[in-house]
Amino acid sequence: MKNADVIVVGGGVIGCAVAYYIAKKGIPVMLVDEPKRGRATSASAGGLWPLGESIGLGCGVIFHKAMIEKGLIPPDSHVPPQLPKTFLDFAIQSNAMFPSLAIELRETSGIDFEYEETSLLFLMYDEGDVAFAKPLYANCPCGRSRIDWLTPNELRKVEPAITHNVLGALRFNGDNQVNPYALSDSFREAARKLGAQIITHTEVKGIKVSSGRITGVETTTEFIGCKYVVNAAGAWAAQIAKTAGIELPVYPVRGQIVGTEALPDIISACISTNDCYLAQKKHGEIIIGSTTEEVGFNVGVTPSAIKELTAGAIRAVPFLEWVKVKRVWSGLRPGTADEMPILGSVSGLEGYINACGHFRTGILNSPLTGLLISEIINGEKLSIPIEPFLLSDERLNGSITSNHKVSVFSQEQQTIIISIKGMTCEGCVTNVKKTLNSLQGVTKFEVSLGDHQAKISYNAKEILPDTVIAAIDELGYKAHSPLAAKCIGL
Repeated sequence: MKNADVIVVGGGVIGCAVAYYIAKKGIPVMLVDEPKRGRATSASAGGLWPLGESIGLGCGVIFHKAMIEKGLIPPDSHVPPQLPKTFLDFAIQSNAMFPSLAIELRETSGIDFEYEETSLLFLMYDEGDVAFAKPLYANCPCGRSRIDWLTPNELRKVEPAITHNVLGALRFNGDNQVNPYALSDSFREAARKLGAQIITHTEVKGIKVSSGRITGVETTTEFIGCKYVVNAAGAWAAQIAKTAGIELPVYPVRGQIVGTEALPDIISACISTNDCYLAQKKHGEIIIGSTTEEVGFNVGVTPSAIKELTAGAIRAVPFLEWVKVKRVWSGLRPGTADEMPILGSVSGLEGYINACGHFRTGILNSPLTGLLISEIINGEKLSIPIEPFLLSDERLNGSITSNHKVSVFSQEQQTIIISIKGMTCEGCVTNVKKTLNSLQGVTKFEVSLGDHQAKISYNAKEILPDTVIAAIDELGYKAHSPLAAKCIGL
């Protein structure tokens, strides 16, 4: 029978980082991984944006704009939700580890994860963007040394390929990038060279518990004994936790991404706008992302999303209009209601440790997460307080949420009216009904061909309005809810 002191479930960037830092301390560790289509590491551009992500840039500002367009947020709401200072402190400390980590992992694993000091630019297209940017510039949580206000002329000097139709840009110094695939590979290979056992193409079917403590895991082929299990299963973490009797509020959030053909150097900084983000990698490909969709474990891509992302990229960098798309894909981020990772042990079950729920910041926060989990297991003083990231009763029942979700969970039963453009026949109505009937949380609905509308009742603790709208959009229709903000109490 195989055994190890520690079993890490999940071989994405978080699982590989955890395995590396545990192996580095000389603790016997085994990483068990079943590669799953849609793993979050594949949905990342590799942005190390501690300040940008904490204030809602990147995917956050794109998602905020989409919520406005769908009627889920008032149209005069320019500012996306900002995460707590505890998250910013964690992200900054993790980000600071990358320069030395690049050298360390290259020497140990032989893999260069392509750490680049690029900075992050937020483009201001209109007065709404300026209104969003002004308080950030005046009250930057990292201090004014980390942020610059660039005029249009200053922006053109540093990034000549960017559109001239801007009012300026905010530059976040220290928000950089890596190659996300290479980072994950380098963690895994370094862990292996330090003695970690890497078990691939093996699914963990369940965690075994006896007398209130972990005894091991059951895989598709055998039982493996251990003292600790680290749940780093990403979007699938809730399923793993459930086998140990733990309810874990982690759910999949799809991000669709576009990759261009390899190009000469076009942009040197990472770019964030209300439409998309862009990051050019060392091999020349420009990564364009990303949607934020709650559609379960659906890892498909949609023509409408790809069209919107590419249009946003061309708006930011007009040259891209003549560039070929090489690939489109999606990944599933492990979302939480408050957009904060869930880390550490849980009460009542000895030997179980969470390392999940990193949502959009798994790449950025992987080094500090790995270090922190290794310190917990080794009984050391922790590098950063873990209390804000523990699985608490408040996080479990959803009473702690990010700002854009606070009122969604205020009442369980809600009703929404959705206009459906393109629903023109009885067959269309049948398709919509089938889709609504398949959505967990939708309790009742009426679909009217004459009004081109659907009146839908749903449980707000199980499904969000934008999930329903996205599901209808995937049928090829255009769903919109001008009454959604009123329905969900915003």
